[in-house]
Amino acid sequence: MSDYKTIKKNLKQVHLGTQDRVQETASKLAGENSHLKNSVLQLRDELEKERISKNELIQLVRAENYNDITLLKNSIISMRSELEKLQIKLEVSVQQAIANSIGEINLLKSTVSSLREELESLAIQKDEEVQKAIVDRESEITQLKLTINSLRNLIERVRIREK
Repeated sequence: MSDYKTIKKNLKQVHLGTQDRVQETASKLAGENSHLKNSVLQLRDELEKERISKNELIQLVRAENYNDITLLKNSIISMRSELEKLQIKLEVSVQQAIANSIGEINLLKSTVSSLREELESLAIQKDEEVQKAIVDRESEITQLKLTINSLRNLIERVRIREK
């Protein structure tokens, strides 16, 4: 029985040692668990702060982008308005140039037409003068021929009388 008591005693000591180690391990694990829980909570807090900071930054960037976009839209509207004014001004200038050209063309056509009429009139007048000069010359020639014939006749009569 002494062996039994020794074994029992040894068993009790092993059991107590095991319980002490289990307690010690459980205590360590509980401490570690508590530490890990605190770390997780701390990390969650940091993550939440980062998320909030990121959202604030995103909001800030969006606000800046909105302001930039608004500024760009206003610039585009202003430039478009200026471009439309320039296009209208250009169209007016083109229409004015066309009107001026049409006026000048009509004036030139009128001038050409009057010069043509004047030239035709001068040509007709010249033709009439040439015709008159021809008629006058023919009449003169005819007169001269008549005079020559008359003088020949007279000379012949004078020769006949002299003979």
